[in-house]
Amino acid sequence: MRRNLPKDIDRIISKAMDLTDRGKTYNEIAKKLKISEELAESICRMYLTHPGVDVAGIMSKLRKRFSLISVTGTP
Repeated sequence: MRRNLPKDIDRIISKAMDLTDRGKTYNEIAKKLKISEELAESICRMYLTHPGVDVAGIMSKLRKRFSLISVTGTP
């Protein structure tokens, strides 16, 4: 099974970061941005555990993670 990132992932990451700053949960973010809870959780986790990370940094990590999933089938 191959999972692709949405085409507008940079916009999604930026909005998810803003919503996280406003205290929204990853479940609420997933629903509002119409993305999977898994993707929302990954974005929030990276944003909260890597101080100073920007959209490009999160996008880079997500691309690596999703390419590993599509090749090996596991995270």
